[in-house]
Parts: sequence; C-alpha cells; structure tokens
Amino acid sequence: MKYLAGLDVGQAQDYAALAIAEYDERAGKGETVYAFRYLHRWPLGTPYPAIVHDIPQILVHAPPRSVTLVLDATGVGRGVYDMFVDAHLVTAAVTLHGGHTVSYDKGYWRVPKRDLVTAVQVALQTSRLKIAKALELAPTLQRSFHPNPKHWKSVK
Repeated sequence: MKYLAGLDVGQAQDYAALAIAEYDERAGKGETVYAFRYLHRWPLGTPYPAIVHDIPQILVHAPPRSVTLVLDATGVGRGVYDMFVDAHLVTAAVTLHGGHTVSYDKGYWRVPKRDLVTAVQVALQTSRLKIAKALELAPTLQRSFHPNPKHWKSVK
C-alpha cells in the first residue's frame, strides 16, 4: 500500500489539519481507491514551527518510503512552505485558485478549486473514497466533503 498525506496549515481562523489516506489501484480497472486511515487537527493558533516538528512523529506510523506529503500552500506564503522543505517533509505544494487551468512553477502546483471539488465528488459517487469508522475526526471530515452521510463508504 501507498500513503498520501494532505496537510492544511491553518492557524488563527482555521485549524491546521493532516489527513493520511491509504491508496491502491483497483485490479484491472485503473481506478485509485483512497481510504482515510489517520486524521489529526491541531488547536487554533498552533505555531507553524510546532506543526513542522510534529509531522515526522506522525508520519513514522506509515511506511516512510511510501508517504507522499502534499501541503496546501494556499494563503500561507513561501516562508511556511520553505520551513517544510528545509525539514525534508514536503513532496509537493498545492495552491487553490478560481481559474480554469492547472499549472506548475518552482515547487508549486496551482489547481482550480473546482477541479478538487469535482474529484472528491466523483470519488464519493464511485465508492473510491472511504473513511475508517474508528477515527475520532471522521464525522468532521465527512461533513466537510458532503453533509449527507449516505454518500460515504466506511472501512475498518
């Protein structure tokens, strides 16, 4: 199995949060199935250096060679991104925008927000996005993607 970790580094108004999903290709179908296995949310106001410090202790629970950490760099600035790069933690950075095209420049992917939303909706509708029932923050994640729980498929 491989793992994809997504990190949103909110601070004052939004929580900083980390979600780790296990993923694998469906045999013969060429579709990737994602199963959220770990969720973590830092208290509001947690300093960025503290989050950088915490990430290695969290990622040690997933096989190190198979974790891809993607940072949502929307609004945090290059300085915060550089902190994660200096700590050898970030594999990719993504900034969301209201445009229509995906682009890449100097370590940043720029992705239209509508593309992200559409990808999540399709994964939900095709049962390719799942969440472990045992996760304390599972209901919070579910509500953030879709308020109707009948659209969610759970995993153990």
